[in-house]
Amino acid sequence: MSDSRMDDALEQCERIRELILHRSGGWADEEALDRFSVYSRAASRAAEDPDCRDLMDAAYRYCA
Repeated sequence: MSDSRMDDALEQCERIRELILHRSGGWADEEALDRFSVYSRAASRAAEDPDCRDLMDAAYRYCA
């Protein structure tokens, strides 16, 4: 994976991490789910590694 694509994938994963850390959960937060969806799809598109892409696709399906 090129450095720029890796950086983009890692940036999206950091956004997911921050989103999870700053939400207490316990209810369907549509805004958070929408953002999680966007970030996980962006990470999947940026990742050239099949395992990483599969993991981000699974996270996307889970939030959908």
